[in-house]
Amino acid sequence: MCIRDRYQRRVRGPSNLDMSDELVNIGINHPAYKVGKREILEWANECIDANLSDVAGNVGDGAAYCQLLHAVDRKCLNLKNVKFDGRDEYSYNINYNLLQKAFKHLQIDKVIRPDALMRGKPLDNLEFIQWLKHYCTHVSSEEGYSGMAEREKYNPGLGKRDKRWAGSGSSSSGGSRPLKTATNKPKPSTRAPTKRSAPSKRNESDNAAAPAVSTAEMDALKATVAEKEELAQDLQLNVDALEKERDFYFGKLRDIEILCQEKEGDAVDENMTDLIETIKKIMYATDDADEPAEEAAEVDADDSY
Repeated sequence: MCIRDRYQRRVRGPSNLDMSDELVNIGINHPAYKVGKREILEWANECIDANLSDVAGNVGDGAAYCQLLHAVDRKCLNLKNVKFDGRDEYSYNINYNLLQKAFKHLQIDKVIRPDALMRGKPLDNLEFIQWLKHYCTHVSSEEGYSGMAEREKYNPGLGKRDKRWAGSGSSSSGGSRPLKTATNKPKPSTRAPTKRSAPSKRNESDNAAAPAVSTAEMDALKATVAEKEELAQDLQLNVDALEKERDFYFGKLRDIEILCQEKEGDAVDENMTDLIETIKKIMYATDDADEPAEEAAEVDADDSY
């Protein structure tokens, strides 16, 4: 698939439903793209009763995207065909074909990049699931939807094979933990208590305060670690965005370079030749182009002394 086809690929549906552009086509500065990864995962796990823990690695295969739309409208796709345990590109393509059909059924006109999503790129997957959350939370969804029950209907034992689909423990999945009964409690000992010397008030206060202090310190350390991890993930996303932008502009420069090289072999007039040479000088210019002139000036200054 060429670059033009990949970027202009769109899924268009019938026009009987007027889907607002403000809901589907939102800009990158929209508040929907400011939602953090933790909130995104909590929302997705709650919607489809899953146990997703990574924005890129757990959703890049497209299965979670398919079920999130299935939770909006069961008729948009057949969950039986979704490859929840897919491990190869063939299975991923099946999921994204189903996702595009769901877009068509829901009259969603939006450009998607399956090639980047299925490779697990964090930035692309984060932006897509942020948009998906924005869409799903602004349209009506299926009532009483049990994500784990829907998966197990067509994939028995899926939760045991893949912890992503084991369920988040919500009541809708039927996986509530049983309460402990009184019969499980050990019987009290009938041994007569031995007399011990009463501890001083100072020792009692020290022993009572010690666990509280250590627990507070532990909570503070956990919060600090979580904050640092989130900061590191945000920095990684920024790096990915910069690399993506760098590759984009590098591709543009490469196209210009090839065009100039092709024109050099053609019979062109003098003005075109001068234009090509000017473009090449701009492209091949470096930041240290003025260093030789500065060094020569320094040598002249030394000679004057």
